[in-house]
Amino acid sequence: MKKIFKVLWFDDEEENIRLIEDELKDYIIEFTAGEYILEIEDFRTFEIGAELTEKVKDPMYNLIITDFHLLEERTGGELLSIAKDNQAFKDILIYSSNAQALREAIEGVDGIYYRAFDNLPNLVKKIKAVIFESIYRESYAVLRSKDNVQNS
Repeated sequence: MKKIFKVLWFDDEEENIRLIEDELKDYIIEFTAGEYILEIEDFRTFEIGAELTEKVKDPMYNLIITDFHLLEERTGGELLSIAKDNQAFKDILIYSSNAQALREAIEGVDGIYYRAFDNLPNLVKKIKAVIFESIYRESYAVLRSKDNVQNS
């Protein structure tokens, strides 16, 4: 049975997601020898509130990706705050074309990945690296738990 690596992606420009979605899907199939498939749910328009909080907390998502500058009044920083306030323990990748503003916003925040959005190929490389680390960490945890059961 294939495992699903589920991504919740926030970007107000749907084209950013669509341009690289197939490449990421191919990568995860190749990297995991078909053991995982990738599902991306994009969440372009949202209200800060219960629905967003539930999405961020939902354990079915392995990774949250967000643009730092979303809609005019929304930022990926707000999403990051919701994740931290609700102890959503999952990987988060935040990106922005304004690297300085992004660095300032995440200063002192642990456990997130970030990338200056200078071009799509560099963003794709960063997303692939985060996916790799997340799957590796999950696989390692499964192997350790199997070892612990066998050694009991």
